[in-house]
Amino acid sequence: MIVATEFTAVEVVDGQQRLTTFVILLKAIEKALASTGDENRIKQELHEQLVKSDDHSLALLQTNHDSTHIFVDYIREGILRKDAGETAADKNLIDAATECEAFVEDWKKSASLIELVALLRNRLSMIYHELTDESAVYRVFEVLNSRGLDVRWIDKFKSQLMGLIFLQTNQSAEPQGRCRAFGRTFIGCLGLEMLLETRPSGSLAL
Repeated sequence: MIVATEFTAVEVVDGQQRLTTFVILLKAIEKALASTGDENRIKQELHEQLVKSDDHSLALLQTNHDSTHIFVDYIREGILRKDAGETAADKNLIDAATECEAFVEDWKKSASLIELVALLRNRLSMIYHELTDESAVYRVFEVLNSRGLDVRWIDKFKSQLMGLIFLQTNQSAEPQGRCRAFGRTFIGCLGLEMLLETRPSGSLAL
């Protein structure tokens, strides 16, 4: 088998919370798997998928606002520093990891972790749609968020604002770089706000 040594970074426009929860769940499963037999083989496979074997131990998923490295340390080392949370986002990550580990322990009481991994691999699906035209990102994001439901005014405002900012940069590299940086901060703040408002207590939202 030829294993890729070069990777491409993509920015996730929609589905950040689901992807983050899913990656945390995979890490919780990896931690709980035994270091012998078939479970050890799957344990190694999960680790290789979550942490790339390069000089920087690049994590499969990286967040924009992980200044305390709570998320990346958990994915790389399996260490959950519960006392390191400084922001609401940090505490949400800690809560997610804690809940995922509790979920995995509950699962082990009635079924094997190998069955759980098989379920995630074979029954869970996601749609990956890559855009090459950055000016279309915000329109697509608004459409993806509608799904026949009312779109919140803040989501509409964000989509319109970011689309207009991008169009006003005249396609030059420096303004686009500032636009992307602003967009990551703006979307991150809105995503955190929505997470705090909509995330049910004690739920595992995939």
